[in-house]
Amino acid sequence: MASATQAAVNTSSHRLRTFNPRNLRVRVNWVGFGSIDNTLHTASASTQMVERIIPAPRQVLGTFDMPKMRLRVSWLGIGSMNRIGTWALVLFTILLGIFAFTRLANGNGTNSALDAEKAVLAGLVADDIPLGNETIRMIHSPLDIGQSKDVFDNNLDTLMRGREANPFILDLQFPQPQVIKGLVMDFGRMDFLMRVQVYGTDNTKPISYQGEYRQQPGIPHIDMDFAGGPEQVKRIYIEIEQLNAPDEVHIHVREIVFKK
Repeated sequence: MASATQAAVNTSSHRLRTFNPRNLRVRVNWVGFGSIDNTLHTASASTQMVERIIPAPRQVLGTFDMPKMRLRVSWLGIGSMNRIGTWALVLFTILLGIFAFTRLANGNGTNSALDAEKAVLAGLVADDIPLGNETIRMIHSPLDIGQSKDVFDNNLDTLMRGREANPFILDLQFPQPQVIKGLVMDFGRMDFLMRVQVYGTDNTKPISYQGEYRQQPGIPHIDMDFAGGPEQVKRIYIEIEQLNAPDEVHIHVREIVFKK
C-alpha cells in the first residue's frame, strides 16, 4: 500500500472523518474558521485531489477521485444557517402579529364573558345596563325584588333589593373611562357601612373611601366625594354592609347617580 503523505495546515485543525475505501486511506481535515486561504491539503499520495477555495455559503472542502468512486466533502456554512434563521424569525413574527390582532379584535367580548363567568362562580349576577349613550356592566349580589336598571331610572319608588347578602356588592364597570367626582345614592332605612374602591385607567391600586351612617331617615341619602381620586374612572366597586342586621337581611338600593 502506498504510503500516505500528509501536510498539516494548522496544529489546531479539526479531524472530520477517516475514510477506508478498499486499500486506500483518505484523511480529511478541516482547518476551521482561522484558515487563511481556506484550502485543504491532505490526501493519499496515490490519489489525485482537486483543491478548492471555500466560497460562502456552500463551501467545498475537497474533491477526491478514486477508482470507481468520486468523493466530495462540502459544508453548508454559516450563511445558509443565517438565512434559515431569518425566515423562521419572519414567520414567527407574522404568526405573532395575527394572534395579537385577533386578541385585540375580540378583547371586549372576551373580557365580558370572563367577567360573567367569574360572577357566576362567586354567586353574583352580571347585567349590562343602557345608560345614556353607553352600556355599563353591573355585577351585583342576587336580588329578590326589582332589577339592576331600577337604580338608574331617577325614581325613588323603584329599587333593587338584595335577597340575603350582607354586605351587598355592586361592581360598576365602564366601557370607556369616565370623569366621576363622586356618588349620590339612596337606600332603604338602615344603619350601614359603605366601602367604595375607585379604579383609574392605570394599573395602580384603587383609591378607597368609606363612610358609616347611623340613625338615618326613612330613605337614607348619601353624598360621597372622591377627593383625590383618579382623573378618569373605569370601575367603581361598592360594598354596603348593614349594621346590627336582623336574621333576615334585605338591603335596598333605590338610586345611584354619578357626580360629574
